[in-house]
Amino acid sequence: MKSMVKGSSWGYNKDKRPAIDPQQAIRILAEVVSKNGVMILSAAPTAAGIIPVEQVSAMEKIGHWLKLYGEAIYDTRPFVEFGQGTTKLKRNAEDEWNDYGAIKVGLDKLSSEDIRYTQKGNTVYAIQLGGVGPKKKWFKTSQLKPKIYSRKDGGFRNKDPRWEKTEGG
Repeated sequence: MKSMVKGSSWGYNKDKRPAIDPQQAIRILAEVVSKNGVMILSAAPTAAGIIPVEQVSAMEKIGHWLKLYGEAIYDTRPFVEFGQGTTKLKRNAEDEWNDYGAIKVGLDKLSSEDIRYTQKGNTVYAIQLGGVGPKKKWFKTSQLKPKIYSRKDGGFRNKDPRWEKTEGG
């Protein structure tokens, strides 16, 4: 299980940044779930019991993403291949949050080539981790030859994407 807090520790610390970047948290979530992990998000209120606005905002943004794409996270299992991509993630010993091991060097460098897979029943989900640059056109897996029914992506909501299965995946 991977624990991740919204503040810099399980308790509020005014000397450290008050909240994780929501995009970073979403990337960590996809990375962890694709490898059969679990991620816990929690708030770290101040001594007065107030949850800092930065934490609330981060949780709202993560919640918005989960409302749109949570189907690829909730009640899923890892696929036979956790993912594809060229970005190598390594533990970031410099990060103040790395007591928990989730913050990796390279999370901010993930591109549209970096994909993580999950599955539920006969459905395989491809979560594109990098949001910058052109969207990936090909998802490769040698493990099965799925039928592609739809793609849920902001750029394709009003049109059907074109799909092709090939020998290489």
